Amino acid sequence: MGRILAIDVGEKRVGLAVTDDLQIIASPLDVLPNNPELFTKLKNICIEYKVAKLVIGMPYSKKHKEASAMAESFTENIKQEFADGMGLEIDFQDERNSSVYAETWMKTEGYSYKRIRESSDKYAALKILEDYITRPKE
Repeated sequence: MGRILAIDVGEKRVGLAVTDDLQIIASPLDVLPNNPELFTKLKNICIEYKVAKLVIGMPYSKKHKEASAMAESFTENIKQEFADGMGLEIDFQDERNSSVYAETWMKTEGYSYKRIRESSDKYAALKILEDYITRPKE
C-alpha cells in the first residue's frame, strides 16, 4: 500500500508527517528548512519511508492567496524534481487552521515557546494528515 507523507509548506520551514504502512496511524516526522536542499531531502525521505502518496496542505481561503500560490509552486517543483519520476501520487488537503491547532495543542501540552517555534510545523502536518486519512473517500 505504501505510506502517505503530509507536507505543511511554509516560507521558512516545511513540516512533515507520515502514516504507517496501512495508512491508519499518522505520526509527526520532521521539520525541514525551506532551502535549496529541500527537494533532495524530501526525495530521500520518500525512499526511506516507502512513500506512495504526498498530501500537500493547501489553504483553500480567499484570504490566503499568497500561501495558495506558494503551495501550488511547491507542488510543481516537487513534480519536476522527483515525484513524477518516482510514480508518487499527489493529493491536497485543506490546511486552514492547522498551524493554529498545532500551536494550541502544544501549549496545552506544556511545550516551551522555543519548542513550539521549532516543532509546530510537523504537528501542523500531522493535523493535515489526520484530516486527510479520516475524510470520507470519494
